[in-house]
Amino acid sequence: MGDLMVKKNSSFYFLYVIIIITLFLWLIFSATEIIEKNLNLSTSVSIVANFIPAIFSAVAIILAFSIATPLVNEFLVTLRRLLRLDNLSNPLLLKLSLSAPGTYHHSINVSNLGQKAAKAIGADSLLIRVAAYYHDIGKLENPEFYIENQTEEDRKTIVKTPKQSAKIIISHVQKGLKTARANNLTDDICDLIAEHHGTMLVGYFFEIAKNEDGATLRDDFRYPGPKPSSKEAGILMIADSAEAGVRSLSEIKNGDIEKTVIQVITERINEGQLENSGLSEKEIKKIELSIIDTLKVVYHRRIIKQ
Repeated sequence: MGDLMVKKNSSFYFLYVIIIITLFLWLIFSATEIIEKNLNLSTSVSIVANFIPAIFSAVAIILAFSIATPLVNEFLVTLRRLLRLDNLSNPLLLKLSLSAPGTYHHSINVSNLGQKAAKAIGADSLLIRVAAYYHDIGKLENPEFYIENQTEEDRKTIVKTPKQSAKIIISHVQKGLKTARANNLTDDICDLIAEHHGTMLVGYFFEIAKNEDGATLRDDFRYPGPKPSSKEAGILMIADSAEAGVRSLSEIKNGDIEKTVIQVITERINEGQLENSGLSEKEIKKIELSIIDTLKVVYHRRIIKQ
């Protein structure tokens, strides 16, 4: 989304400038009429005084329409593509539901979390919802390696070193990006897939490896990035990890959801993962509260009353 959104925003700002200039020229035109009446200008001077602003106004309007038309067309094309992808009957999502059911249900939950959080801060809720459906499609390759899809038998038979396990987990981002492009997903969705883990550490396997070998390199257990470059990517990162964190709890007591979400957000802030997202502290707080509320609804039957 990064470069594309910058180009769109720059074009819109240019369009606004042209509109402002047009209005300014219209004001000059109006002022000229008033001056003409008060000063009794000659006919020739009056014609010139009225004709020049009119020409500039016409040129400005033509430029405005010439810029606006491709922008509107691009927006409508992107919107149509998103709406087509916003369909759980999409072949890619059907394949995900059959081959990696745990990942599929996780993605649906993340979609709901992200959409509501986006609405809470005025971000693009449609983009978040659709991107969340596809953010983990890289797990279609060897889905049994990911804990949400594993059976007890898988856990017993799949034996990997911490470094091997981390490498497999990290690889799902690039595999997902490759699959997304092969299936003509929009550039915005591809950006969110690439950025939804940023450069975070796969902490669980890093800690195991560190205990086994003190010389373990942190970079071997990091996602390649890039970090989230938009509010939507930042929301997806938080929603994804918060849902996975709560889902992994063996039991959920009062306060556990709040603790998990706050921990997820705090870790990402401390790691500098949200520094390029454009999210303010106030917006992050709204995202936090929204995700907590939604997770309480999703997992209300698992919450143990104390």
